[in-house]
Amino acid sequence: MVTKATYAYSIKEDYRDAVQEIVSKIEKDIGTPDYIFFALTVEYPVEEVANELYNAFGGKVKIHGLTTSLGVGTPDGFIIGPNYKTMGALAVKSTDITFGVGGALIVDNAKVAGEEAIKNAMRSAGKNGKKPDLIWLTPTPPFEEQIIAGIESVVGKCPIYGGSAADNTVEGKWKVICGKDVYKNGVSLTAIYTKLKMGFVYMSGYSALKWSGVVTKSKGRVILEIDGNPARDVYNTWTERVFEEKLRTGESILGPASFYPLARKFTVKGVEHWISVHPSRATPEGGIEVFAEVPEGSRIWLLKGDEKVLIERPIRLARACLSAIKEDPKNLAFCLTTYCAGTMFPIKDKIGESIKEVGKIIGVPFIMPFTFGEQGFISGVGNFHANLMASLGLISKKKRKRLGIFPF
Repeated sequence: MVTKATYAYSIKEDYRDAVQEIVSKIEKDIGTPDYIFFALTVEYPVEEVANELYNAFGGKVKIHGLTTSLGVGTPDGFIIGPNYKTMGALAVKSTDITFGVGGALIVDNAKVAGEEAIKNAMRSAGKNGKKPDLIWLTPTPPFEEQIIAGIESVVGKCPIYGGSAADNTVEGKWKVICGKDVYKNGVSLTAIYTKLKMGFVYMSGYSALKWSGVVTKSKGRVILEIDGNPARDVYNTWTERVFEEKLRTGESILGPASFYPLARKFTVKGVEHWISVHPSRATPEGGIEVFAEVPEGSRIWLLKGDEKVLIERPIRLARACLSAIKEDPKNLAFCLTTYCAGTMFPIKDKIGESIKEVGKIIGVPFIMPFTFGEQGFISGVGNFHANLMASLGLISKKKRKRLGIFPF
């Protein structure tokens, strides 16, 4: 019984040369893999790349991918190619893991697409109707909550982790990949069946400030009122009016607000978990537009971050996951991870060394796409879609002692 993994990336100008460079390294390291998780920037022709990669392995490899923002993280650091042309792959070959990939186009109903994608993935794995041990998810914005609901309607509260497809400029150029199929509005995912030990961490990583209030009115991804007052005015007070003019005019605060998220708190066995959302702009009716739903009745806090916090977060994420899985790094096989692009943008020239350090800490292959929304699971609470988050999971070469028990 064995699990082998490797990573590869390319910044070559021509997509065919880039795919060939990746395929050559994978084949040299582990031969033909069972599974590839793939990320590329939108500067490449995504449909052509997906087809080229699929055909390079004769259609025999299960491929799941998405577009990433600016570049990809690897054990070699933050890889950004000329003109932002970058692609990367994590490849796995294992007798101890069964992978199934599934995708679906969103036509009229994102929940239905979630249902179809997970059913397709279970069929791909040869596990029709059997609940996976883990789901690795890549949806397109802004349908994440409905997609998760669709998946859960089929498999129940199975742990879901992943990240939403991204582009470089928030222009809606993002896409997801399943096999050789590409969806501009859709979902792709991997259903993972294994007896191997796994551990995941889903982290905000900001500090909570003194301010909190109850969301008394919300609609979709707009927080309309906090404690009965316009959310715009409350957020303006909490942030000590640093965005006052832009909040008044409705201009975007997307960049600077990455240091001032709003978040819900969940405490499980004495451990606090923060689920953050990214304020985008004020709405004409006095609300705050965010990139994830915040239900009415939720208490939210103002969080605060700075460059140092964001630069160090990948390292804290890796160490937290090692602590969660309680495994010697020499027994680990590979890593699955996503990282919010909104927390990468302000520090894009400084985060590379931290990502390299992640590689040293965990000692296994990974690629880290930079995403426009992150999904994760909190034991005892459930699955979430949130913003400005990061997730990192480690898969061991060793089997877990009690089936069905994960250190999530």
